[in-house]
Amino acid sequence: MHSYFRNPSRSIFWRSLQHLLLLIVLVGATAACANKGAVAPEPSNEWPLAWQDKDGDCQDTETEILIAQTLGLIQWADPEACSVASGQWRSWGSDQAVPISSVLVVMVVVPANAQASGAQDWSMDEKLALMNDEENLIILDAAAAAVRANYGPDRWVPHKKYWCEYATRWRNVKQRYGLTLSKEEDAATAHMMAVACEPSEEADKKPMP
Repeated sequence: MHSYFRNPSRSIFWRSLQHLLLLIVLVGATAACANKGAVAPEPSNEWPLAWQDKDGDCQDTETEILIAQTLGLIQWADPEACSVASGQWRSWGSDQAVPISSVLVVMVVVPANAQASGAQDWSMDEKLALMNDEENLIILDAAAAAVRANYGPDRWVPHKKYWCEYATRWRNVKQRYGLTLSKEEDAATAHMMAVACEPSEEADKKPMP
């Protein structure tokens, strides 16, 4: 499934570009949604943009997500298999296969939303925990990530194939970190789960206390 790609300079360029795009998304790439008449949460500039290597195997959280969700062969940018050079992944936004040049690993509950729903006084460690929580990370293509920006499920939803898991993750993450679930988010995620989840999963859509 995995091989070493011996000419990684191009892939390293794309990964750097992707990290820049991710920074834009996290700190307020909301212009694409502004024409819809909604106001996205204001971004916070006090959040770190840092992937962690929680198990010390040289693969950070982003790389772990890419490994878990790859559609096939991964080529590595280094012989130690620490960084991904190429491969294909399926975007939750379009359900299309996309190459490394278009892939972004993004948060479900983004910093701007967390900041507006209870994370105002979080420590840096708490913020890093949310940003590196694998249940709070999905794969989007760059275009979908820009359109989604900082919006919650009441303003942006993934491809219908991912409704159940996206809504479930949103609610789980909010509950795990003690973040407020707004009435709009509650209604939107409940609808997504009612439409897309199996009956046993749908039971989990009940409003949070």
